[in-house]
Amino acid sequence: MRTRPFFVGYLAVPKALQVFLIVVASAIFGGMAAAGWVLGVGQDDPGDGAVRGDYGRQTVSGVIELVPYPLLHVTNGTERLPNGTTLMMTAGGKSGVDDRAQPLEGQFAQASGVVIERGALQMLQVRGGRRGLGAAE
Repeated sequence: MRTRPFFVGYLAVPKALQVFLIVVASAIFGGMAAAGWVLGVGQDDPGDGAVRGDYGRQTVSGVIELVPYPLLHVTNGTERLPNGTTLMMTAGGKSGVDDRAQPLEGQFAQASGVVIERGALQMLQVRGGRRGLGAAE
């Protein structure tokens, strides 16, 4: 009577199943590698990211909006950040400014910091303390 090969975890893999396991494992590994490559190639290039140190510290005024993340709609800008610019805001060390911006939501505020650009997006990394973000006079 002929028996089919059967895998038992604590025994050696039967010779008849070794080829099957190698083919299936290779197919899974190759499929995942191909899926990762396709997903990576299909993404838009966001452009080079850079801290614009050549801009120097910028101080602008505008209205704060919190949804979907802290934004400053510039109404009193500079040569580098003209009126009508919308800036995402962050703080040093990749920490957010939510706690500092929340009391100022919908109000006229003044923000000071360094500009970060990536593609067409601009972000203002505000200074620490009250000098970075506060109510405008």
